[in-house]
Formats: sequence, C-alpha cells, structure tokens
Amino acid sequence: MLLSYFAARYLPSGTMSLIFGLSPLLSGILAQKLLNEPKFGPLRVLALLLAFTGLGVVCSTKLSLGNDSWIGLVLVLSAVCLFSLSGVLIKTVKLQIHPIASTVGALLFSTPMFAIAWIIFDGTVPLDTWSIKSMGAILYLGIFGSLIGFIAYFYILQHLNASTVALVTLITPVFAMALGAQLNGETISETLIIGASLVLGGLAIYQFGDKLAKNRRRSQQI
Repeated sequence: MLLSYFAARYLPSGTMSLIFGLSPLLSGILAQKLLNEPKFGPLRVLALLLAFTGLGVVCSTKLSLGNDSWIGLVLVLSAVCLFSLSGVLIKTVKLQIHPIASTVGALLFSTPMFAIAWIIFDGTVPLDTWSIKSMGAILYLGIFGSLIGFIAYFYILQHLNASTVALVTLITPVFAMALGAQLNGETISETLIIGASLVLGGLAIYQFGDKLAKNRRRSQQI
C-alpha cells in the first residue's frame, strides 16, 4: 500500500489499477512455485502474453510522456509483485485464522511501519492543505479500504485459490478508469484503451479460457 501511495504521485489512478490487474497472472506463476499448483496450459500462456503486451503498451505511453512517470511504474509494479506474493504466502499457512484476526494482525504490524515511513519521508502535518474531499478520502480508505476490505479479502482467501482471489482486479480497472475520468479529470487515450483491452482480454482468457475449452470439447463429444 505504501508503494501504491507513492506511485499515485506520478500515475493516474486508472493506470495504477490497470497494472494491478496483472496480479492474477503473477499469483498464478508464484502459486506454481510455492503451492505446487498446475502449470499453465497453452491458453494461459497466451493470456500471459496478451496481458504483458498490454502492459507494455500502457508503459510505453507513460514513458513517452517523460517527467517522472517511470518512477510511478516501478513503484506500482513492485506493489503488484508484493501483493501477489502475500496472497500466495497466506495460502501456505495451514492454520484456520479468522479473517478479523488476520486483519487486526496486519494492521498492528503495518500501522507502526506507516508511522515510521511518515517520519522518514515527511514528518509534517500541513493542516492548511486539508480539505473536506481529502479528509473524506482518508476516512473512506480507513474504513472500507483497510478494515472492511481486508476482512473480506482474508475471508475469501481462505476459501478460494490465490490466483482466483486476485481476479477481483479484472473488474477494478474498468471502474477505476471511469471514476478517474469523471472525478479527477484523468485522460483516457486511445493507446491506454488498447493496452487496457489487451490486459483485460488476457485476464479473461486466463480465468475462463480453459473452462470454455473443456465445455466445447464435451459438447463435441456429445
């Protein structure tokens, strides 16, 4: 989360959410190594190529803009890798930990770390820059983004595969880009749409390709 907050200084929210959409693929790759899940079939390899091609298109657009966009890309890619790794590592724990206990444990550890990061990188309280919008955003992140969101995340993580849980990011980019354009005035270029389509198409094939192929083979046999 800390890396994501830093990346938000350099990238639009829609682009960040789109890159986070790669987490199911990264989770699947890590799950093969850490959880001994089955290796990717041809369709999932195709999905991987499509998604990373889309990522390349998006990144090329941001890098061509110059400035410090590359810093945001590095930060958000690092955040995605850590997010995917954490989801897979939780699945290696065989104990049945209650979702609320997992959330409280994570917050007890992360809150002091956030405080340390604040002291190191900022250490100020600029009250003159506070607004109703910014305070509302922080309140929303604290209640829904941290508390309710993580309780729900840890709950479904106990009942589904790590790569399937991360599939929620297939829906998130669409909403994030739409909300970013409406609320923050973010620009959605044709190149971004092409890259997003490739990423989302790859994720769709990754999740549903094998199932559709099996259903088609069954119908042909009948």
